[in-house]
Amino acid sequence: MKACAAEKAADSGIGKRMRRKSAAVCNLLIAGIVLYSWIRMLSGIDAGGLFSESRIRTLKYFTVDSNLLAGAAALCAALFEFRSGKEIPVWVSALKLAATASVMLTFLTVIGFLGPIFGYASMFRGANLYMHLITPLLAAAVFCLLEGTPALSLRHCFFAVIPMLIYGEVYLLNILINGTGSGMNTNDWYGFTRWGLAAAPLVYLVMASVTWGIAWLLWRCSIYCLTRSTVGGR
Repeated sequence: MKACAAEKAADSGIGKRMRRKSAAVCNLLIAGIVLYSWIRMLSGIDAGGLFSESRIRTLKYFTVDSNLLAGAAALCAALFEFRSGKEIPVWVSALKLAATASVMLTFLTVIGFLGPIFGYASMFRGANLYMHLITPLLAAAVFCLLEGTPALSLRHCFFAVIPMLIYGEVYLLNILINGTGSGMNTNDWYGFTRWGLAAAPLVYLVMASVTWGIAWLLWRCSIYCLTRSTVGGR
């Protein structure tokens, strides 16, 4: 019986190490994709397309900001996953949750709002193919399937909304100060004031609520996958 228990424990340990190494490789892939897509956008290769800028102006888009956050979080997690034999720190997992929720918000906004308005072909062209589609889905898959941890709790889902809140405040403040503008010089490039400026706070609240919901679903999915892998390893 003791030998059997030891064998199961060893199998479980091997399974954890495999998950950790797999997550590290996938996180490096995410960081590489983000770096490539941002450099492509910075260079101006896709300039002139929808939601495409060059140089520092790329940072005005939440898509770019959230992808850079996802890339930084992935690289940070990979370093811990490669170099440490233990679980990654809670703050890294919380950062991964916030970053993944942010890029998934981008993905869902494109699927449910921007895509029907501007056309999906425009939304998934050039660097935006990676930023709007590949990075969000890959980040979500890695977080849910490979990085579940009991260290995260419901309160971390609220922390995950912070990036969106900061961006939303700056976005609305820019419109209040400089106006919405028009055409290529618009300050409302996402069209969130199309129902009037008075509706902007409601849109802001909806986006915050959706972000929290995404974070909650990611958290619960990661715990479910972790539980299934733990049971399977016994």
